[in-house]
Formats: sequence, structure tokens, C-alpha cells
Amino acid sequence: MTCKTTIALLVATLLGPLALPAEARADRRIFAQTYGYATLPQGAKELEHYADAGTFHLTDPGDPDAGEKLVVDWKHQLELEYGITNRLDLGIYQVFRQKPFEAFRYEGFKVRSRYRFAEEGALPVDVAIYLEVAWYVDEVAIEQRLILARRIGPVEVATNLKVEQEIEGGAVEVVLAPMGGVGWHVTDAIALGVEYHGRTAFEGGTGSPFTHHLGPAASVRARGWYWTVSALPRLAGDDSRPEVMVRSLLGLLF
Repeated sequence: MTCKTTIALLVATLLGPLALPAEARADRRIFAQTYGYATLPQGAKELEHYADAGTFHLTDPGDPDAGEKLVVDWKHQLELEYGITNRLDLGIYQVFRQKPFEAFRYEGFKVRSRYRFAEEGALPVDVAIYLEVAWYVDEVAIEQRLILARRIGPVEVATNLKVEQEIEGGAVEVVLAPMGGVGWHVTDAIALGVEYHGRTAFEGGTGSPFTHHLGPAASVRARGWYWTVSALPRLAGDDSRPEVMVRSLLGLLF
């Protein structure tokens, strides 16, 4: 391979994403926890893989004399997403989990939908809503989100106001989880940002300490796929929540 051919291939690889039609790039997320404004175009399909890792320092119940050690709570989700219209999409998830010191198991499945009210930039703030129902091995969860977003040039800002009701054995826990991110599109293929995740929960009139996670996010995109990662250390709050929340999100458009 000649030097000119090598340079040409490199340039094509770097500039290839710029040639993608807008609808093929529409659902790319630059934050791993926070939803942006875009929905999947009508008739388009996407497969997404979520890998969540929450780190803890815990003692193995089977070997308490060993003391605390670093362990990971793993969750894997596979989502098949479909664009019903250009503003309404539907996703179906299969969820798997491996808690610390436990075996890998099937957790359950989820169904969710998003609807955005106008084309991007048509309103002062882009507004969308999100509804999700999950059936797990031992609980049912219903989640609602209000998505507020805005992109100005290379800067993208998104906020999600999340409320979730977790129902288990007749008891209902209400979770409030505001989250958001500020990102910079370095190029059409690369984005960098900072993401925040907050959480508190109420059950039987008792609330948990409000927990704050904050950290960097990065996203890369090429023809037909994107990959976004965030790592959010816990700044303050509930010690039972992860010390660091890590999420890898891989999307494949087809």
C-alpha cells in the first residue's frame, strides 16, 4: 500500500461520518446516563448494548475474615429500538445482572417509548417525554422522564427529570433522579462532556440521603455505530450507592 493510499484511507475514515445522512445520525447519544432530544427516525432500527458497572468496597458474606475488597455490580441491557414516527420511538430491553458475590442471572425486561414535541431548535428549549415499564424477577418499575435539551453550535446541554415507582411485595419506593450533561462536539465524530446523576428514594415516609455522582463522558461515532462512555464518582450522599458509576453504551444502526 502506497503512502498516498494510506493517507486517503485515513482521511476517508475520519470524514466518513460527515457523509452520513442526518436521519442516520439522529439518535446518537453523547451522554451515557442522560437522554438527549433526538428520537429514532421513522422506520429506522437500532440495537443498543448498555454495560453498567457500579463499584463498592464490601465484605464477602462467605468469607468475612478476608475483609473488604473492591467488587463490581454488573448490569447488561440489550435494547431493540424502532422509530414509529419521526418523533415517536419504541424500545424493548432484555436485562441481565450479576450482583457482588452472586451468580449472573436474567433480571427481566423493559418496554419504553419517547416522544418529542417539535423539530430540534423550533422551541426555545427542546422538550420530550419518556415512559418506561419494567418487569423484573422480583419487582415492577414504572419510570417517567421529562427531557429538556438544547444544542447551540458545538455545545449540547441536556437535563432529565426522572421519577420512578418501584413496586415489590406490595411496598412502593419512589425514586427521584435528576440528571444532566454539558457536552462539546469536538468534531462530528467525537464529543466530550461532563455528566451529573442525582438520586434519592422514599418509602413509607422515609427518604434516603440525596446522592450526587459527577464525572466525564466521551462519545465517538462512525458510519452506522456510536460508542459513549461515562464514569461518575460519588461526591456525597448515600454510602449504599456505588462509589463510581460507569456506563458503556454501544449503538448499532441498521
